[in-house]
Amino acid sequence: MRLVNPNTRATKPLIHIRFEGRTDGLTYTGTADDPQLLRVWGNILPVAPTTGMYSAILTDMSSGVTPTNETKVTIADGAATMPATNGWWGDGLLLAKGAHVTIPCIGWFSDEDWQVMQALHVACFAKDTAAY
Repeated sequence: MRLVNPNTRATKPLIHIRFEGRTDGLTYTGTADDPQLLRVWGNILPVAPTTGMYSAILTDMSSGVTPTNETKVTIADGAATMPATNGWWGDGLLLAKGAHVTIPCIGWFSDEDWQVMQALHVACFAKDTAAY
């Protein structure tokens, strides 16, 4: 089985919005006193899907990295996930001052693909494809 990333352009790890921190490659560090929002979902696809799941692999994550809304964004087992709905503009990760996270991989899965990914314990794929 092969799942294909439907994005036709280069995938960046994050869109920055209200983020005053430092970026070093794929590592993001908060520098402001107020929690800073990193929006993980908005640049995966040219048009925001209304079904399926967004997923991002998180590594090197310090304390102070929290989801913006725990009912939509979930951080567990080294991944951040959320349903792909139109309400993602203010959703993502909040970084407190000094908190940092590395995000090497993001993806979007249809509802059917997401069930397969969950069964295989794979939360994300690389830019183009993931083979199983």
